[in-house]
Amino acid sequence: MRQQKPNATPNEIRICNTCDLPKPMSSFSKRGIHYRYICRECERKQNDERIRLDLVVPEIDDEEITRKKRQQEAYLCSKYGIHLIDHVCMYVAQNGRCAICKTPVDYRVVHTDHDHKTGKVRGLLCPNCNTGLGMFKDGQNNLLAAAEYLQQAQRK
Repeated sequence: MRQQKPNATPNEIRICNTCDLPKPMSSFSKRGIHYRYICRECERKQNDERIRLDLVVPEIDDEEITRKKRQQEAYLCSKYGIHLIDHVCMYVAQNGRCAICKTPVDYRVVHTDHDHKTGKVRGLLCPNCNTGLGMFKDGQNNLLAAAEYLQQAQRK
């Protein structure tokens, strides 16, 4: 099994994915050996907002739904530094459509696109667009070269 390395050192500066402010690593929580991409201050505000919403909108009392929500919340927080409510709000802001091709996409199959260097979430994509970006290694130059190739092929 490969040894994991921390995603940052304590002396580094990181930009928070929520407030976009540069902060020292001491302002970020750790999950295992990895630092989170959201500062403690923003994390606290999000938790306060989530608690406020839970008081306004009571939880469904179905144990299975609650367990799945907790799992999804934990996954989104650990992988992308966002909460489930932020993810749902992003889906609603995109009108339930893919950020690239604009086709409607079911929330259950939506993919969370993020920058692999910064960890910042860029948007929600349909499975096809997410796979396409992955195949082009998220490189703008690769995508532009492919677009040029298609344009040249059309001219022939």
